[in-house]
Amino acid sequence: MNVMMYLNKGIELAIKGELEEAGELFRQAIDFDPNCSEAYNNLGLVFKDTNRLEEAEGYFRKALAINPNCPEVYNNLGIVQTEADHLYEALDSFHCAIELNPEYPEAYNNLGIAQSKMNLWDEAAYSFTRAIQSNPNHSETHFHLGIAQLRRNDLDEAINAFCQAIELNPYYAEAYFNMGVIQAELKMMDESVGMFYQAIELNPHFYEAYNNVGAVLRIMYQLEAAEFCLRRAIELRPDYSKAYNNLGLVLKDRYCLAEAEVCLRHSIELDPNDPETYNNLALVLKDVDRLEEAERCLCRAIELRPGFKEAEFALAFLYLLQEQYNKGWGKYNEWREFYEPKLKKIGYPHLDCPRWQGEDLTGRKILLFSDQGFGDAIQFVRYGKMIAELGAKTSIWVQKPLERLIKTSINSCEIYNDDDTSSGQFDFSCSLSRMPYMFNTDRETIPQVIPYIQTSCECATIWQERLNQLDGGHKYRVGVVWAGNPNHENDRNRSIVFDVFKELFDINEVSWISLQVGKRAEDLLQTPYPVLDISEHLSDFFETAGAINNLDLVITIDSAVAHLAGAMGKETWLLVPYNPDWRWQLKREDSPWYSTMKLFRQHEPGNWQEVLTRVKDALKKVHL
Repeated sequence: MNVMMYLNKGIELAIKGELEEAGELFRQAIDFDPNCSEAYNNLGLVFKDTNRLEEAEGYFRKALAINPNCPEVYNNLGIVQTEADHLYEALDSFHCAIELNPEYPEAYNNLGIAQSKMNLWDEAAYSFTRAIQSNPNHSETHFHLGIAQLRRNDLDEAINAFCQAIELNPYYAEAYFNMGVIQAELKMMDESVGMFYQAIELNPHFYEAYNNVGAVLRIMYQLEAAEFCLRRAIELRPDYSKAYNNLGLVLKDRYCLAEAEVCLRHSIELDPNDPETYNNLALVLKDVDRLEEAERCLCRAIELRPGFKEAEFALAFLYLLQEQYNKGWGKYNEWREFYEPKLKKIGYPHLDCPRWQGEDLTGRKILLFSDQGFGDAIQFVRYGKMIAELGAKTSIWVQKPLERLIKTSINSCEIYNDDDTSSGQFDFSCSLSRMPYMFNTDRETIPQVIPYIQTSCECATIWQERLNQLDGGHKYRVGVVWAGNPNHENDRNRSIVFDVFKELFDINEVSWISLQVGKRAEDLLQTPYPVLDISEHLSDFFETAGAINNLDLVITIDSAVAHLAGAMGKETWLLVPYNPDWRWQLKREDSPWYSTMKLFRQHEPGNWQEVLTRVKDALKKVHL
């Protein structure tokens, strides 16, 4: 046999997977011709395929010592170095291969893989793009390009790359999976679920897909389906900490708090250094009133990930919930920039204006701005008068639905809503939600001037006449709200299913006035009770305040109407979920923020029925 016969026979055996026999033939080729670089290269491939990387690298180097101008050997050497995590050496090898063959798609693809392992995503995207230019029909290169573009946050390009990978290979489960990841990030939840299920259909053991579809289904509040998928992920991979973490969140949402804690603690056992799980466990512990343990978990999450904004805020809210204002306001203020991107979404145009840090405001101009929801703006706008009393010319920027109401209520400040003010007009700006921090607010110093929000006499009179026409004006009037903004992150806990809430309406001595707006106002179509639906007239909070002015009582879930009624000094009964927002504190039945407010708390998670029974009993004791 000559050298070529040894080589050809060895290659034939290697293709069949008979690597030991193939290696022996390549050694015989080398014995026959010690300068046969191809034999060294093929022997290196055998050792690579048997994961003997150091020996493989040695044979590739011997091949290059004999023939330093072979790009294929440099490419093979780079592959071995990548698998051995000798990444800088791998980059050098792939660059040598490309220098010898500038149109070498495999070398560009492998270079991109090495760069990806180094998180050099810009460079990797370029390398994969060059590989595609030379060979546009390789689905895996398109897939790798999609991953690089995803890591670069270039989602449109990532989608294009994954779509091309799928077009070339319709059975590419990983490409469908990553399409689902992107669509979830883009809030295209239905499409994301479809992609994950397609990946599972192609690969029934794809536990990551089961985990991700479970996480998305949880966001869509399809909790039963989410739990099934996450348990399937764990069944496929019992040590999968992420699935236990997500399952813990689903169980929390289903109010199975003991089981949720077990899942989250097991996730921590599997991955003790995951800050997300500590943060999630803290939320469960808070819900079961184990606040010291919750605090320790949040501190651990922050220790593992310094700058973990969600955990920092959760810790701030935990302190505020316990009325530890000295700790809470400081930490809350420390991470105020977490909300900065949200300001642009609600239209605030003055982010470049210098922030007020406590400087003397005598004769200065300051702009206070609403940076969160309507309820937060109503709660904290009370500080506007206090700022004006410091000698400042004070302006307040609020969302459009609040503009008329705040203009009517606060005469000492100018009220803005649009972009006709330029930041150069003001010496300072400050968010309304930062006011408690700036004034060192504690339980004893919460501004107690109630009411501080009011409608105009004209509006109140119009609503008096309107309501008199609707109900005759002879009964005790109660305004009700049973649902908040569906986009609020805690809406599933604070809003009440109408079938439960409507049981209030069988008290005939009451004139029930619905203050509900939006889609949920249509819930009234489900009840035979004579509840007055005035939603078509509630065009903004000014009109809502006009209606509330003519009521005897407001019964509401945690919503902007609760803050409005409280700020107006109207008797208000607030229905508080088991896991309350920080501003309603713990266990107390009153509110330090609103002197005319009474709190009816859930005694167990998710049980509104018992709360409404107590509300009905209390209402029957009112002189009707």
